[in-house]
Amino acid sequence: MNQNKIENEKFPELRLLSLNEARKRLGIRRGNLLKLIRDKKLISKTINNKIYVPVQSIISYVTSFDMDELESDVSNKMNNNKVGERENRHSSLYQIMKSRIKK
Repeated sequence: MNQNKIENEKFPELRLLSLNEARKRLGIRRGNLLKLIRDKKLISKTINNKIYVPVQSIISYVTSFDMDELESDVSNKMNNNKVGERENRHSSLYQIMKSRIKK
């Protein structure tokens, strides 16, 4: 038991936080966090009906997110089908998350 505690302190990026703790740490709404986990298939664990997520991987994913790449994807999807409004809302989600993550 003591060994696990030492390993978690050495590698904080491997530490899992509950969904509520992760939401507070990231400064985003629960629904947005669940959407990010679902859409990007980020690793999460369910223990006793609680969802645990690796916060550091979410932070690194959101901060490395390239808005230019998303805008090109959105323009391609708008040309292919007529759901441009939904795609634009999706892009603003990452913009909001990137600005709200506490450093």
